Amino acid sequence: MNRYAPKCSGPLMRAAVVGLCCAVAPLAEARIQVTVRTIGHQILTGELIEFSLDSGVMLLPPDAPEPISIPPVEVVWIRNLSPAEEPPAPMCVLLAGGDKIYGTISGSSPDQLIFDTVMRKRIAIPLERIRACLMPKASLPKWQKRAEQMIGKTQSSEDRLLMINGDMLRGFLVRIAPQKITFEHAGREMEIDPALMVALAMVPEPYVAGSAPRVRLEFVDGSTLTVSRVRWTPDGLDLTFFDGSLQGLSPQALRSAEIRGGRWIWLSSLTPSKYEHTPLLSLKWPYRIDKNVLGGPLSIGGRAFDSGIGVHSRSVLTYELDGQYREFTAQCGLDDAAGLMGDVSASIVVDGEVKWEERHMRGGTQPRAVRIDVSGAHTLKLRVDFGGNGDVRDRFDWADAALIR
Repeated sequence: MNRYAPKCSGPLMRAAVVGLCCAVAPLAEARIQVTVRTIGHQILTGELIEFSLDSGVMLLPPDAPEPISIPPVEVVWIRNLSPAEEPPAPMCVLLAGGDKIYGTISGSSPDQLIFDTVMRKRIAIPLERIRACLMPKASLPKWQKRAEQMIGKTQSSEDRLLMINGDMLRGFLVRIAPQKITFEHAGREMEIDPALMVALAMVPEPYVAGSAPRVRLEFVDGSTLTVSRVRWTPDGLDLTFFDGSLQGLSPQALRSAEIRGGRWIWLSSLTPSKYEHTPLLSLKWPYRIDKNVLGGPLSIGGRAFDSGIGVHSRSVLTYELDGQYREFTAQCGLDDAAGLMGDVSASIVVDGEVKWEERHMRGGTQPRAVRIDVSGAHTLKLRVDFGGNGDVRDRFDWADAALIR
């Protein structure tokens, strides 16, 4: 049952809806069909009228006479059911906050990179916010692992440049231009053709996201931006990020919008206070964020998940809740990478009390939906233990795991 009432009713609202429908009817291609997930575990589908961080979602469900309004505090995410498709641009810029933007360099200044994006807009990215620049070669198997390792070295005090001949240059980026990169190495400036680069890792300024709610936008080319203001309607997409704003973007360039810093907190965004792994023999497995334990996509029973934590038996993840949350929710089970061999026992422990447990969970089965009351709780433990086959293929996912305030 839909618990969200129409925003208003009566002749005035009906007239407004008729007027709105008349206004957009000639632009049928501009209509946006979306799916909305709510804090109350509802999945709602309909035509998007408007979404913003201030007012939430106004949605016209199928065959409904009037739109319904979903407050922003009740929204987890919105997904465009038929976005435009566009392949990634040649270059990817990784930002310090975890976002990424695909595009091409169009210019630079001493403290900014000027970038042409899939959004058909030219944007200025502060150099202090850039974590790395990846050229297309960085995605090739030959270079991917090395580029990831270079970027992952967060303690470095120097910028690093990986060249296609395998050389690693250390120094400082001077400027980025469309046809050349100026890099200071061993006390002298070098001008380098971007075609000779694999990746550039930079030393970004410390980035703090802040506690205010924000929206993470995913675009059709794979770019992501976390913004402080957004308004999404069938007529266009307006947003604010960094110190500027973009207006009149194509509404079909957006694949999804997800509220961050609100009531719904993805478990994968939190750092466990403790992680314990006890191997059956000697092979130790780290836990993986938003991936299965092998580093692949999260998938249980043929169902893919964007968020979650991949582990291997025997493992215990501990989180400090400090009485801030009211519910823990997840879809859990053996990852599809386990095949039919995996066999584990899993349990959820809240303040020392087992709140949920299932023995002999096996590969090839559908995920188990879990909802646990954690009101006032201080400690959450997620345990995965050996099953009947020892630790053979015990690749387990705490998928879609979240805490709700």
